[in-house]
Amino acid sequence: MEHSSSVLALASALLLAGGGDSRLKSVTTGSFAERSAAAAWSRPLRTTERTTEQAPSTSPVANANVQRTAINSDSGRFSLLTYNVAGLPQLVSGSDPDVNVVLISPLLNHYDVALVQEDFSYHERLTSRALHAYRSEPMRQSLALMPDGLNWFSRFAFGWVHRVRWSQCNGYLGAASDCLADKGFSFAEVSVAPGVTLDVYNLHAEAGSTAADIEVRRNNFRQLTEYVRARSAHRAMIVAGDTNLRMSLAGDGETLDRFLDATDLKDACRRFGCGEERVDRVLFRGSAEVDVDVLGWWTDRRFVDVEGSPLSDHSAIGVELSWRKVSEPPLVAGR
Repeated sequence: MEHSSSVLALASALLLAGGGDSRLKSVTTGSFAERSAAAAWSRPLRTTERTTEQAPSTSPVANANVQRTAINSDSGRFSLLTYNVAGLPQLVSGSDPDVNVVLISPLLNHYDVALVQEDFSYHERLTSRALHAYRSEPMRQSLALMPDGLNWFSRFAFGWVHRVRWSQCNGYLGAASDCLADKGFSFAEVSVAPGVTLDVYNLHAEAGSTAADIEVRRNNFRQLTEYVRARSAHRAMIVAGDTNLRMSLAGDGETLDRFLDATDLKDACRRFGCGEERVDRVLFRGSAEVDVDVLGWWTDRRFVDVEGSPLSDHSAIGVELSWRKVSEPPLVAGR
């Protein structure tokens, strides 16, 4: 969440007007804050069937994706998008969300699962032309000026979404102003086929490049590691989102490597040698019951306006993933 100086002006005005959470301000030392890892569960939402009049006439619906997700009862594949949609209010956004979010909405239909970040102020526009049967319920109550901005679109059913706030942030009126949002991660179990579920995480880590930002990011991933070990031990899983980890910054590369080692996750970008510094990543791993692999990784060039300008200040990252049930070892006679 890198902002212009107008963000600071808006935040200052809101705080002076009594906005924000006094509980957060009271524990701030300078711009760095320790805060409770507040968490909440929200139910998944299922869309009702649309009529012809309600359905967008030019939507690029990927029915082929739906037909190919289950190759047979024991294996399948699906596409997944992670995309920071730059959904800050128009006044403070570095993009043009008043216009762009509506254009993003139908493009989500190219993917079986779409995980978005910074879905702060234009959620109704973002969902307006999306055809996924299952969506997350947005965070309704926020301890900060902005909610977590983490939302889900899926052709597969998923369970209740657990939203967890980072226990540290850096910056109210500077250093990317991360403390003004309830940034963190969300978790749900996604059913890719009958009897086959994957643990999926959507995250948005601390932004900024100061030493404090880098340390808070390191703590973000320590916190996520602890959650993964408690919630998803021995489970097949996917972690995707805006990591804000830049390999050019001392410490960020180490944070990513430690997280991958601690969770046994693999980086889809590294698998395909994407060759560029990326903050938006898709990480994955299989389990003893379900093998998970990545078949492809790409930057989706369709997320542009009619003039070819990007719809967000982040790239849309797509991957193709496969899953396969692992056969149980045969029983040995006499045992």
